[in-house]
Amino acid sequence: MNTIHQGQLFNLEVLTPVHVGMGKEKDYIKGLDFIYKNHEYQILDQQKLLSGLPPNEIAAVSANLASGNMDEFSRYIQAKNLITKNMIQYTWSSEYVASDREPIKRTMQDGMGRWFIPGSSLKGAIRSAIATILHKKDKLHDNINIESLLGKIENNVMRFVQVTDCITDGTPGIFPIKIFSADKNGGAWKHERRGGHSEKFKPVGFVSFYEMLTDEISGHATKGDFRINWGMNEFMRQRKTGQVPNLDSIFNNNGIDWLIEALRAQTSIFIKKEVEFFKKFENEFLDYGNFLDELVWLEEENRQTKDGCILRVGGNVGWHSITGDWRFDDFSEAVEKNRGHLVGKMEKAYKTRKLIFDGDRFALPGFIKITKNEVRVE
Repeated sequence: MNTIHQGQLFNLEVLTPVHVGMGKEKDYIKGLDFIYKNHEYQILDQQKLLSGLPPNEIAAVSANLASGNMDEFSRYIQAKNLITKNMIQYTWSSEYVASDREPIKRTMQDGMGRWFIPGSSLKGAIRSAIATILHKKDKLHDNINIESLLGKIENNVMRFVQVTDCITDGTPGIFPIKIFSADKNGGAWKHERRGGHSEKFKPVGFVSFYEMLTDEISGHATKGDFRINWGMNEFMRQRKTGQVPNLDSIFNNNGIDWLIEALRAQTSIFIKKEVEFFKKFENEFLDYGNFLDELVWLEEENRQTKDGCILRVGGNVGWHSITGDWRFDDFSEAVEKNRGHLVGKMEKAYKTRKLIFDGDRFALPGFIKITKNEVRVE
């Protein structure tokens, strides 16, 4: 058998808005990191804002910050016209305003101010697909055991798949997210933390706001490129054979093209199951924005993409959407079988989805298209 060792550049395009979180401590706070006026978000560069203050304003601004009253701080800097053009990272028009009590969840940005999709997020999607393939290959129907399929961290087969970060072009946008739930009587929207489900959609009540990489529909198809290093040389194969689970199953005679086909097949299955889920738990508000049409288009785009495929990455994609995919042949059936089952305090029904909304449009976040770059790498 031959062990294939390849490096391949990929082009990436965002097909539905993507968010990869930076942690709560990095969230945008209203008044300090952003302001909203005239139906527009202004995302501020906090360092430039504070360092650019006139000396005679520093004491007053410091007092507002020390009090923790961000509304007062925001009113003060706006009333004094202390915000200059170079202090604004970007602006985003929106009819939906984030709550004063809730920050905007920030997406990944490096030290140079560039927004990006981490290689770890891309690799996580690849890892899930590979684990699914191995799980189904062995005809397993129980809970998946990652260690038995891929190995422990020190001897994990995914150590032979390196994925670089994808630096993207353009600027992100601010998107509201609403929870959709598969209730017994059909699809419903969650408007309160406890209960509060209703068939009627409302753009308020239990809405979260995320900074997300944009797609074409929202104004700009975010693009970038990254690299996958696949496999290992013969020396490493000899050292690791027998120590890493499924090493030969994945890498012997399997190269980048095999990986693309595997990812494409997995995404196709997943989208079809999501389509059936939303048909089963239908809601009239999803019909307004051609929600299912977009899912069908994504599945067609996945099948027709030459030298590439579609993946789902980032936040708001849900455990059931990725990890749960390898256990259930039907997402609707999974809801009914597990409805009401509890693990600790968390319901184990796999019944919710987080949807972006913007006017009449609803969308599942996180879909990207990757295609092989013609540039060859060693």
